[in-house]
Amino acid sequence: MFSRFSSFFQQLSRRIVHPQRQQHDQRVHRLIGAIKVLASLSYRNGNLNHYLQEITENVSQLMEIDWSVVTLCKGDAERILASSLDIGEAMNQVYYLHGTLTGTVASLGRPLVVSDATQITEYGSCPNGYRAYLGVPLRLPSGEVIGTICSFQHQVRQFSEEEVYLAELFAERAATAIDNYQLYQKQQQSNEQLSLANAELAKVTRLKDEFLSTMSHELRTPLTAIIGLAEVLKEEVYGNLTSKQEKSVNTIEESGRHLLELINDLLDLSKIESGKMELQYSSVSPHTLTESSLIFVRQQAQNKQITLINKIPQDLTVIQADERRMRQIFINLLSNAVKFTPDGGQISLEATEDVGKQITKISVIDTGIGIKIDHLDQLFQPFVQLDSSFSRRYAGTGLGLALVHRLADLHGGSVAVESEINQGSRFSVILPWKLPQSSSEKIEDSVSSFQFTSTTPSILLVEDNEKNLAMMKTFLEAEEFRVLLSRNGLEAIKIAQDQIPDLIIIDLQIPELDGLEAIRRIRTQTNLKTIPIIALTSIAISPNLERCLKAGANHYCVKPIQLDILKELICQYFS
Repeated sequence: MFSRFSSFFQQLSRRIVHPQRQQHDQRVHRLIGAIKVLASLSYRNGNLNHYLQEITENVSQLMEIDWSVVTLCKGDAERILASSLDIGEAMNQVYYLHGTLTGTVASLGRPLVVSDATQITEYGSCPNGYRAYLGVPLRLPSGEVIGTICSFQHQVRQFSEEEVYLAELFAERAATAIDNYQLYQKQQQSNEQLSLANAELAKVTRLKDEFLSTMSHELRTPLTAIIGLAEVLKEEVYGNLTSKQEKSVNTIEESGRHLLELINDLLDLSKIESGKMELQYSSVSPHTLTESSLIFVRQQAQNKQITLINKIPQDLTVIQADERRMRQIFINLLSNAVKFTPDGGQISLEATEDVGKQITKISVIDTGIGIKIDHLDQLFQPFVQLDSSFSRRYAGTGLGLALVHRLADLHGGSVAVESEINQGSRFSVILPWKLPQSSSEKIEDSVSSFQFTSTTPSILLVEDNEKNLAMMKTFLEAEEFRVLLSRNGLEAIKIAQDQIPDLIIIDLQIPELDGLEAIRRIRTQTNLKTIPIIALTSIAISPNLERCLKAGANHYCVKPIQLDILKELICQYFS
């Protein structure tokens, strides 16, 4: 804009020295002063009304105009945004443009000068009492006309080229200010919408987390009873089983554990997506890792006469990883390989190292049905099954590979796949040797040696679910423990004070007083401070597990509880 000022100054200078323009010296100097005023105008603090008001007042004062206004035009209507005169309620009123001088300026998109509107009527009429008119459009850089600056004079008046040009400069500044203001308002509106969307997203995330926590408890609790009672029956606590009964019990247990795996996959995926999955790093041998993973699929492979081959050398570089999560990756890949490999096929594990990049690539290779090239990009999407027909041959939720991809990513690694129809597939997991330690350190099991106070140890079992209570009571009594029962936190504290059990097993989600608070209060009792406490929880996230230990529990078990693991844990407290 200032280059335009410079050019205009040069034009004015040439006109000043021209003999035929000497009589305009006074006007020219006034216009130069007006341009300087224009250059000094500032759009302060985004106050559009104040800025436009300054423009109308300067136009009226510097050009000796009776009345000036800035209008905003949209369609066939306009409203006054600023006025050099106090026009009261007329401000911001909506007026129709049809048949007005302002409407002509807005439609033509160029300046309009009328020295006497009473004599020239084809352009429209002036407001009552005014005769001379100067109007210029407010034009955006795109060319769109968004309004006008209009000046009115009571007397007949000839407007010079310099005055028209000056009005255009004011119009340019006004248009820029209005455009910036509108953009700012849109940005503010977008920011507000974004803030509302973020708040809603945070609310949905919180509700989802609460839902998952609740569902984790509600789903794991009945599974604890199903799997636990199946184990109790297999131990023949209630008597000997016939072969058919044993087969049925095995089916119940296997189905329960399969359902548990699906629940765990769903909850694990949700934890990863919400950023709540924490890795517990340790030194992991690739050979040992894959060997332990093969154990979980060996029986399935034998049922289909599939040969399993582990070609991974024992001397590969040890990597830093979460061993449990890494095993989860390879169990998923191996299970898929078994599922999609026909009877009599082969599955092998291979590994290569890149010393320069300090990475290890472990591959699961099968002779299965293969995958179409155009389906490869869908593999790692959750809940996606490539065969989605009602009669599809292969069961599953479509969560396994999604978990593999996300768990590898959490380790700073990646997953690659090569496949050919009817020729098999190769899934490769690329892992770095070292990773920075997670901010949350691995929670170590706090197990000490305790002397039981009698030859028949007593265990206080605190559980509000009757089925789980009955199942665990039967199991513990079969292991020759004397079992004290409680169904809520307050009752548990009283029984502990009166009976002083040798060990307490307490579920965290119990009525009257939750398990964490019950543990805290038990630990305040001098005669109960050293009693070992095992907390039962269905929410297997680090903050929840940490709270168990901080409250005073010596150990925790995640539901559904495997009774053989619980038995092993209890036995650790014998001297």
